[in-house]
Amino acid sequence: MRICFINPAGAALFQHHHVERQHWGGAEAALVTQARALAGHDGLDVHMIVDGFDADGAPAESERIDGVTIRRVPGTYRDQPPGAFADYRRRFWRALTEVDADVYVQRGVPADLYFLAALHCRLHGKPYVQVLALAPLRRLDRFSVRGYFRWIALEQASLRLATAVVALAHDQLPALAPSVRAKTSVIYEGKPSRELTRARRFVLWVGRAAASKRPGVLLDLARALPDQPFLMAVAGPLDVLPAPLPPNVTIRQNVPYQEMDELYAAAKVVVHTSRVEGFSNVFIEAWKNGTPVVSLDVDTDGLIARHGLGRCVRSAAELKQAVVSLLAGGPAWELCSRNARDYALTHHDLDRQLERWRALFRSLAPEERTG
Repeated sequence: MRICFINPAGAALFQHHHVERQHWGGAEAALVTQARALAGHDGLDVHMIVDGFDADGAPAESERIDGVTIRRVPGTYRDQPPGAFADYRRRFWRALTEVDADVYVQRGVPADLYFLAALHCRLHGKPYVQVLALAPLRRLDRFSVRGYFRWIALEQASLRLATAVVALAHDQLPALAPSVRAKTSVIYEGKPSRELTRARRFVLWVGRAAASKRPGVLLDLARALPDQPFLMAVAGPLDVLPAPLPPNVTIRQNVPYQEMDELYAAAKVVVHTSRVEGFSNVFIEAWKNGTPVVSLDVDTDGLIARHGLGRCVRSAAELKQAVVSLLAGGPAWELCSRNARDYALTHHDLDRQLERWRALFRSLAPEERTG
């Protein structure tokens, strides 16, 4: 059975030099982890469509890395002049056709790419699985016809065209139309476990320096705790970070994914300030390393509060109080750390979650590929 993961921004997770053109996030890391783990097992022929160029900047169409056949679409899906925007989407459509997979899986892209892949699969009689990065939008903070069409209408259409939908958390289900909810499964993210023991040295923040991630909240916290080291692992440009930075803040930009476990394992706590999340990979990566999470506003499925995996707070004052409390160490930190590691091993074990994906693939394309 041939599975195609559609992951345009995932190229740098195979070859790090691509990060100079396009940085990756949690959705991309999750799909690459899944693809690598499935490749070559149970008769699965795993392909992935990514954006990208070779090391010299020339288009590079396909190669095999870590058992995954990479099909590159030259260019980028991000906003472009109309001509380049249309050219990219024509190449994207062609790549979908040339891969000729038995099942297509897509996550974490603009809604027009969701729609193109869903439409392509419907026209070619191929099963298409759409993974919810976030619960679908119902309204825009600032209405525009273009924004509504691109971010709401096209995503709703792609969900209706999808053969199956995968949610990453139960919190996402209420936002789905009844017909979409009926074909939706909840499959938690799976992560490989590593037994790392490192000295706990700093407060860690991970994400893009974008307004929706609220890095300024972390910087304000660092100013309020001047004797505490902070480390920010930032994906992408740094230009939105205000200068000067507090002297107790260290920035690491575009950290290779394979080095991130070292940071999580060396963190005293992870501070999470993003406004909205589906199921933040930062949570899972922290928990599997026994690192408590202090999250401002976001507690997917109520897990942090329910299982004692850190603290969920609702204000900057509460954020400071929770971080200071856990930095004191002692029984409170030990309990959160133990709960976090136990929860991740129980609910986010990679092999267990991959078995659920294999069962989904078998249900969608039960017959073996003959050619």
